Parts: sequence; C-alpha cells; structure tokens
Amino acid sequence: MDWLETPDSGKGIFGVLVVNGSDQKPVEGYESLIRFMNKWMVAHGQESLHTLLDHMNGIAELKKEEQRVLLAESLRVHEFESLLYLVKEENEDEMEKMIQATSRQWDETRVFVSNLAKWLDGKKVMN
Repeated sequence: MDWLETPDSGKGIFGVLVVNGSDQKPVEGYESLIRFMNKWMVAHGQESLHTLLDHMNGIAELKKEEQRVLLAESLRVHEFESLLYLVKEENEDEMEKMIQATSRQWDETRVFVSNLAKWLDGKKVMN
C-alpha cells in the first residue's frame, strides 16, 4: 500500500473511501495506516473511527495476530521523532513550539489508542 497518512489522501465517492495509489514500492507495516486512522478520528470523531474500523474489518477481516500488531504499532511513540531531531540540531527557537505540538499529538494518540483498544475489545478478538 502507498503511504497513507491523512484523510486528504483519499476521497469519499458514494460513501466509499477511494485512495489514489501510485507506482511507488508499497510501504511495509502498519505505521501509515495507524497515522491515517488517528487523523481520521481527530477529523471525524470517535464514532466515525469505529464505523471506519467496522467497514474495514468487514472487507478484510483482521486476524488475531494482525490486530495485536496493529495495536502494538499504535503504541509506538512516533510523536517524539521531530522533537528528537530538533534536540540534535540544537534549535532552541523551534523547541517550545515543537514541545507544544508534540504534547497535542501525544494526547490525540492516547485517545486514538484507547478507541482502537475499545473497538478490538468489542470484537472479542484479543483473547
């Protein structure tokens, strides 16, 4: 799958999410999908995220191991990567802005992970 990070990467046509692909080598792993779903939840709300997950699961049901990997990937702390870069570059001017942005992103991710875990638990697949 292509790197997919924001809902703007695709569009809804007659209630179906259509994502424009490319001829690039597919991205491995779930990071892109996690970031997409996180931003989807921020843009459209928690109920919409659950609806999206239900529809995705209806089309391509996630097996128990895939669900565990999805949850594990969502627990990785991607928010601090930009902040660590600034620390290495010793860019103090941007540091305060980046700390605030990172804190906001972390809060969004915590809510997302909580919702993903709640959805998975509701499917009774994480036994």
